[in-house]
Amino acid sequence: MRICKSCGLGRIDKILCVCGDEQFDEINSRMNDYGQPVGVALAEDTLTFKKPEKVVLTGKYCRLEPVNAEAHAESLFHSFSQNQSPQQWTYLPSAVPTVYSEFNDYVLGMENSNDYDCFTIINANNEAVGTFALMRLDIVNGVVEVGMVTFSEKMRQTVVSTEAYYLLARYVFETLGFRRYEWKADALNEPSKKAAKRLGFSYEGLFQQITTTHGRNRDTTWYAMTDIAWRNQVENYVKWLSPENFDNEGKQLSKLKFN
Repeated sequence: MRICKSCGLGRIDKILCVCGDEQFDEINSRMNDYGQPVGVALAEDTLTFKKPEKVVLTGKYCRLEPVNAEAHAESLFHSFSQNQSPQQWTYLPSAVPTVYSEFNDYVLGMENSNDYDCFTIINANNEAVGTFALMRLDIVNGVVEVGMVTFSEKMRQTVVSTEAYYLLARYVFETLGFRRYEWKADALNEPSKKAAKRLGFSYEGLFQQITTTHGRNRDTTWYAMTDIAWRNQVENYVKWLSPENFDNEGKQLSKLKFN
């Protein structure tokens, strides 16, 4: 088997990777007793994965806290209500929050969910500015998805947004020990697809008519990052997030890239 140097995806033959790269390295492969290629053997201690817990993840520009309605709902409502255009909610399962009591119930639902591990993103001003979640947990195979992403205008296209994703990915791979981290986007949601690629996720395909939302058909584009890819590109995150990469106005000097 060969592995792409850019994204960490394995391939049997040296072919163009889905990420567009042709640079492959040899890694361990196996042939079974019938002369057939089979998956790389995994050490037993790499097949034990931890379940997500209610932890606080702290970075330079933000921190992630388990969603708590009492602590976060009012601040989130304020952040989502400020300069928020309805277009930004088109691909989300929920609508623009306009009534606080209803929004508080929504946040309570996230807090008490048994299906999602939801985090509130807190910026340097101690404002709750967004939420996202770990979902579709597969503890047997070490797979989880980042989803339910709802960012306010206060964090869109800011260093807080990138660091929040970095903190969650680091938790998934380095603390929980997972092998695969997924991102799924409405096939028509170009900003989400662009963000996935920018953050180092690799395109894996289009799933047609996989679900419906708001009475509409939804085709879903799948992206993923493997633990191998994470190890190969984590330094890119660290360098980009360094304070030296930003000027006095907080603008980036170098773009986040994965070679």
